[in-house]
Amino acid sequence: MAGVVVFPQAAALFGSVPLTLTQWGIVAILALLPLPICEMQKRILSRTAKVKNMTSGVKKRVIFNK
Repeated sequence: MAGVVVFPQAAALFGSVPLTLTQWGIVAILALLPLPICEMQKRILSRTAKVKNMTSGVKKRVIFNK
């Protein structure tokens, strides 16, 4: 797949052309977009887990038999 971009003969065969600066900007934004989305998801999940742990836990008492 990378050979299509690297080798001019392959680029001619597949009809690929160089990207403009605007197109590279779009590629960069779309490539980096999952990072903040995943970080927000992790933050939300960790907050909901903390709340769940705080509200759902009745501490268990350990009773030792003698």
